Amino acid sequence: MQCSHLLLRRACSTTSNALPKFNANDWPRVLEVPTRIADNDMQGHVNNTNYYAFMDTAICRMFDEIDGSFEHPRFVAETSMKFLSPTSYPETITVGVGVSKLGTSSVIYKVGMFGKSTGHQLSLGKFVHVYVDKKNHRPTPIPNSHKSVMLSMMMPA
Repeated sequence: MQCSHLLLRRACSTTSNALPKFNANDWPRVLEVPTRIADNDMQGHVNNTNYYAFMDTAICRMFDEIDGSFEHPRFVAETSMKFLSPTSYPETITVGVGVSKLGTSSVIYKVGMFGKSTGHQLSLGKFVHVYVDKKNHRPTPIPNSHKSVMLSMMMPA
C-alpha cells in the first residue's frame, strides 16, 4: 500500500501491518457503489464520512436483493472504520460484506471496500445491526429468512 498523504503515511506505518490483507474476492457478498463528484472533498479525495454511507448502502441493498422489503426493522447500534487508502471520483467502490458474529437479535458485519479500477483496499469496517420489534423498538429475534443468509456469509472475526 502506498501512503502519499502525510497523515495517511503515519496511519499506514502504525496500523496497516496489523490488519488482515483482503481483496474483493475474499468476501461472501460483493456489491458496487458508484462515487459521485460531490463525494470528493476540497483535498480532492472521497471524504471519509462517505465510506459510512457506502457501507450502509451496500448492506441495505443486500437485504433488498434478499427479500425485496424492509419489513424487518433494524437499528444501527455501532459502526467503525479503518481507512487504508484514499480514492477519488470517478471510482466505483467494490464493497465486500461478511458476517463476523451472529446473535439472537443482532449481527456484526465485516465490510471491506476496494477501488474497482485499482483493486486497492480502501477501508475495513464494522457494522452492527439490531433487529427490533415494530411497536416498541425492543430487540427481537432475527427472522429465519435473514438468519440463513447470514449463516452463509460467516467469516473469521
